[in-house]
Amino acid sequence: MKWKAEPIIYKGDARIALHFDYSKEANERVRKLTGVKWSNTLKVWHVPDNDVYRKQFKLPERNLTAQHLAIKKESLIRLPVVEQNRLLEFENLLRVKKYSESTLRAYRSEFIIFQKIASSRIEIDSLTSEQLSAYLLYLIQKRNYGESQLNMAVSVLKFYYEKVSKKPRLNFVMPRPRKKRVLPKVIAKETVVKLLNAPDNKKHKTMLMCAYAAGLRVSEVAALKLTHIDSKRMTIRIEQSKGKKDRYVMLSEKLLIQLRSYFKEYKPKEYLFEGQYGGAITTRTIQKVFTNAKLKAGIKQEVGIHSLRHSFATHLHESGIDIKYIGDLLGHKDIKTTNIYTHVSKREIGKIRSPLDE
Repeated sequence: MKWKAEPIIYKGDARIALHFDYSKEANERVRKLTGVKWSNTLKVWHVPDNDVYRKQFKLPERNLTAQHLAIKKESLIRLPVVEQNRLLEFENLLRVKKYSESTLRAYRSEFIIFQKIASSRIEIDSLTSEQLSAYLLYLIQKRNYGESQLNMAVSVLKFYYEKVSKKPRLNFVMPRPRKKRVLPKVIAKETVVKLLNAPDNKKHKTMLMCAYAAGLRVSEVAALKLTHIDSKRMTIRIEQSKGKKDRYVMLSEKLLIQLRSYFKEYKPKEYLFEGQYGGAITTRTIQKVFTNAKLKAGIKQEVGIHSLRHSFATHLHESGIDIKYIGDLLGHKDIKTTNIYTHVSKREIGKIRSPLDE
């Protein structure tokens, strides 16, 4: 298929237009791309202008000018010029400090909410700590923010005032909503076997096996490269994952056999799992693979692909592995994060007999 990729600005967004010789097969392949849209005005398919697609379509890296133009149209329309400039400054510093794209998007959205609410009443840089605490209380009472959302809002405010605006360290009176205790959803070992055996496609099966065998996040599966697999040391290297950290996880013997079989058939060049146009496969595609496997296996449990990581940790704990080692394999910074798996593991709960059995 002959095609040409071209960066464009469409309705205030940075996009990549895809020009190709029409065929039903080519059209169907493009329609499956994550975030793809059709423009009746331009008569062209277009996808988000991001680093993944830039690499797939062999385009140069984005520059700051393109980043500026990528700001959502509605944000520019509804914000005064002074706030538009403030937003650009906020976003630029996030990029300079190498925040991940997902964190950048989340921080940016939260900062826009703050701008729209606060700037309509008072100049943002003149707000006091007491007024900022009142704003946080407003988020809880009027916008129903939970603890995680509130922590995000605090992080955004601190980043702006301490890093961008260069004000002294802020001391918040932090209102605390009641914290929900949500336990991870775990899949039974027998169900995991059914799930992994469901795909007919070897590539799909291998991706799911990687997620479970090493307890990987979906983004970590997508980012795996051939050089990360060390069959001599039987380890997998996870590079610059959440929190910009590297770590090593074990390489399962069964997974290694599957990987060798997969490599002979697909012959990936750089990334272990490549997309249609080369480069890393998208996380959305892997999530779809999980959903299809779950449906084919007849699994009714409401779980997503992240449940394979939860199941990996829980099954290790049930087999007697120390919780500290499990935390290291998962890449957790705090052991408290890993301790949640002790509440879903049946290692201890399974020893207790129900009074009904008596």
